[in-house]
Amino acid sequence: MRVVLLCVFAVNLAGGFLTMKSKMARIAMTLSNSPNRVVIEVDGVNAPITSANFVDIVNNKIYDGTVFFRVIDDFVAQGGDPAHRGPEYSDLPGVPMDLETGRDRTIPLEIRAEGEPLPEYRAPLSDDKQPVLKHVKGAVAMARTNDPNSASTQFYFVTGSPDHTRHLDGSYAVFGHVIENIEAVLRIKKGDFIEQAVVLPPGCDLEEYIPPTRQDLEKMQQEYGHSQSGEEEEEGEEQTQGEDKAQQNFEE
Repeated sequence: MRVVLLCVFAVNLAGGFLTMKSKMARIAMTLSNSPNRVVIEVDGVNAPITSANFVDIVNNKIYDGTVFFRVIDDFVAQGGDPAHRGPEYSDLPGVPMDLETGRDRTIPLEIRAEGEPLPEYRAPLSDDKQPVLKHVKGAVAMARTNDPNSASTQFYFVTGSPDHTRHLDGSYAVFGHVIENIEAVLRIKKGDFIEQAVVLPPGCDLEEYIPPTRQDLEKMQQEYGHSQSGEEEEEGEEQTQGEDKAQQNFEE
């Protein structure tokens, strides 16, 4: 049964989630450690639900005032928990609520593997697959508990080299990257906080979406695979004629 939305951030109905209509959106984040804004680009193609969740939280000012409470040098800087805020921000909203359960809103793990037409949901990628969006320096990803589908508001910036973060690929959902002022991100210390986060013009439209099941994905992969192989054969013929893939507690 569907429920009437009281407000955009109170979503998660009948198996549906918010998703981005646009391919990309940009968020400007002012950190307490820098006079210059940090700009994040979120990826609505490879991580549409995770990106929409982030945009929705920014639109509702939930990140404003939140502290980076877990900072590990050459690894990650984690924040985004409304429970970690200064008193001057106490009147701002907390974690969004799921209207169906009355609990904190969470989103499914969402990772798109290289060579696949859509993201996979609710479980880490198998060892034989590589994610499109990887844990490189400047990447932005959702933190979570040991439950793959427990991500809510907490996120982290990747501040380390791939040698220190590669093991997170395929298990945690990267959804964007820093495109401006990464220097401020790399300087984040425990206790630094987000003064303000806003979605930059032209903004981003969100809509409800029910992610595909594993069976849907398998069927789509078969169709996509046939299509791809056909294209490769055509390309091969042309060449012959001419010449020739922490919320809180992720592991380090």
